[in-house]
Amino acid sequence: KIQKYAGFGLLLFWEKVRKYLEQNQEKYDLIWIHNPLFYRKISKKIIPKIYATVHTTYVKYYELYKNSNYSRKIKTYYYIIKRLEQTCYNKNKFRCSVVSPAVSEELQKLGIKKTEIK
Repeated sequence: KIQKYAGFGLLLFWEKVRKYLEQNQEKYDLIWIHNPLFYRKISKKIIPKIYATVHTTYVKYYELYKNSNYSRKIKTYYYIIKRLEQTCYNKNKFRCSVVSPAVSEELQKLGIKKTEIK
């Protein structure tokens, strides 16, 4: 679904992961995830077990395309995906590390406090 629906397919993937974690939470002490996009709220029992590493965000793509000559479809797509990403990261707060200062800045643009990013 990721190949067919791009960023929207990622939301479908992470919804399946969320459901799996809800059903199997007792099996894990630590859950290390990469670039999570959980649109629905995660159980309070699972949040402390999650450690996320963020490699990239849609912020950079939106900023790249928003003032360019690309089609309105591309600009709208990246705007919507960036807003969905913002909702996902702000709805579920968990420990987070990033791979570069650029990604840290992108997360801060999405509303994540600098003190919550390592």
